[in-house]
Amino acid sequence: MMSAVPTVITVGYERKLSDGNYGSVGLSMMVSVPVEVDEAVSGALSDYAHRLRREVLSKLIKSGPPRVARAAAEELNPRPRVAAGVDDSEDPEDLPF
Repeated sequence: MMSAVPTVITVGYERKLSDGNYGSVGLSMMVSVPVEVDEAVSGALSDYAHRLRREVLSKLIKSGPPRVARAAAEELNPRPRVAAGVDDSEDPEDLPF
């Protein structure tokens, strides 16, 4: 009887950020996991992808070039942005063309 070959799935995340001086800093992480193919696999893979993204950006925050560190921090923890000049209090139907 043949033994079943386990399914191995690899999840990765790579990010490169410009240092503002014609260079860049990047980091890539991957994890390979043997899995039984079932419905829980997609949730687990999504969790791995989010963890890898957080880990990569956390490492890039500690980067030497300040621009890279700022960009990684902003990407990991984005600040809410308010569009300039947009007034949500008006009904869109009443706005001029």
